[in-house]
Amino acid sequence: QAIFPEDGLWYDCVITEQTEKGYKITFIDYGSKAEVKFDQIRLQSTGKVGQQKRTIKEVTTPAGYKIPESMQIQKTDTEDIIDAKRRKITAIKKQQRLDKLETEHVKQQANWQKFFYKKASTRSKCGFMSGKPKDSIFKVPDALEGRVGFMGSGKEMTKFQEARKFTYQYV
Repeated sequence: QAIFPEDGLWYDCVITEQTEKGYKITFIDYGSKAEVKFDQIRLQSTGKVGQQKRTIKEVTTPAGYKIPESMQIQKTDTEDIIDAKRRKITAIKKQQRLDKLETEHVKQQANWQKFFYKKASTRSKCGFMSGKPKDSIFKVPDALEGRVGFMGSGKEMTKFQEARKFTYQYV
């Protein structure tokens, strides 16, 4: 396989010639020819070894965490190795716990949203659970002559007296 110069992705190819700068190759799928550097070529992995993913044997702890078999503490391990393994095991357990909490949180959120929208569609009343927006009592009218006040109270807008300076009278 070689890197195609235009898009930088790996494609199957055949080496036709070796030069001082690299290789002259022909891409199998497209038939185009190119010259690539030595580091832009790799062996194509064939057979079962190339297609299989590397599997790691895991051990399940009593609490349900899965740790790699290589992280188990052996009797032959030194103090430094034991400390390093313990740190890695705690990090793995912490990550698995956070992942579990995240999935539970997403599940609860989905349940709440399902409940909310189901209840919102059955009620016709405006408000918190209906999904219908409620007009604000402080909403400003669109018209230029519009005034701000409490809607539907039947009273006019509050009028305040003009502020006057208070004069003290000495007796």
